[in-house]
Amino acid sequence: MLADHRDAMSMAGPAPEADAAYTSAAGQVLAIMVADCLPILLYSRNGNEIAAIHAGWRGLAANIIAETLAHFSSTDITAWLGPAIGPCHYEVDAPLRDHFPGGQGFAPGRDADHWMFDLGVLARQQLTACGVQTLAGGDVCTFCDERFYSYRRDGATGRFAVFIWRE
Repeated sequence: MLADHRDAMSMAGPAPEADAAYTSAAGQVLAIMVADCLPILLYSRNGNEIAAIHAGWRGLAANIIAETLAHFSSTDITAWLGPAIGPCHYEVDAPLRDHFPGGQGFAPGRDADHWMFDLGVLARQQLTACGVQTLAGGDVCTFCDERFYSYRRDGATGRFAVFIWRE
């Protein structure tokens, strides 16, 4: 689900729950909270449009990146990928891998029924396929780096927030 906040008045009341948020209105802050999923921030180079995406495997399988980018009128967009669980610790099984028929972002796991999943590789592929040419970040594993919350490392844990705004 994507929350579209083109009109600053649309933010009256409680914030909607969604895997992505977009706005072209000045003075709005968009936030994503994650523990292992991949936060992605997008902004148009002219500074008039921003978005924040919570890119877990479900969102990536549901094309949340393309759905979010469809709201942009600009085609000159920069993407920043935040810390997320890396392929060194994100092992998945066949039912999850089956959501991604191309096999992009997967490497062999401990046996024939498991794979190591790289959210960043898949997100970069989807961003590039949508025409985003400027990509940064995405090289910090939340499991390895104890500065960040990791559900897979710690079990019950908090979340860290990533923010983007227009002035």
